[in-house]
Amino acid sequence: QAIYGWWQFFQFHGLEAEACQSFALALEGVRRQTARLAANAEADAEYVLFGQRLLAKLLAIHADTLFAQGRDEEMAAQAREAIRLGEASGSVEGEVFGTFVLGRALQELNQHRAAGDSWRQTLQLIQAYQPSHPDSELLHDLNWMAYVWLRGDALHFGDDAGGRAYMV
Repeated sequence: QAIYGWWQFFQFHGLEAEACQSFALALEGVRRQTARLAANAEADAEYVLFGQRLLAKLLAIHADTLFAQGRDEEMAAQAREAIRLGEASGSVEGEVFGTFVLGRALQELNQHRAAGDSWRQTLQLIQAYQPSHPDSELLHDLNWMAYVWLRGDALHFGDDAGGRAYMV
């Protein structure tokens, strides 16, 4: 439950490299532990599912930390993995944040239309999931973050009115 606050701490203090390293270690440990549990025939299915949900969220957050590192292809791959795992495990935050981060990666890869589509998809997912997850701070933050990035996307294409509309 502390992952979101942990990520925010790094964001607010400008500790991008430390965030990337810290989340990479967490991701490696959770991936290893979840695989071990999944391979154990006697493991409780709920523990495996919990590990997969946690892994989806960590993948999305770690992918986001790759933005400052300029590791765009890796960022896109991890975001896609977070989306797939989030959908499969019911990790709403992993799926939605992965979709948002994929947009950031696509923008850096000069796939601007696909990036905008990803951020619009982020907003659709938030509208679908937020009623059943009203306490998710991440979903609340992603809601305004998607609009901010869509504004930049509109401005990239010379759509000043569209950019203003996203901010309103």
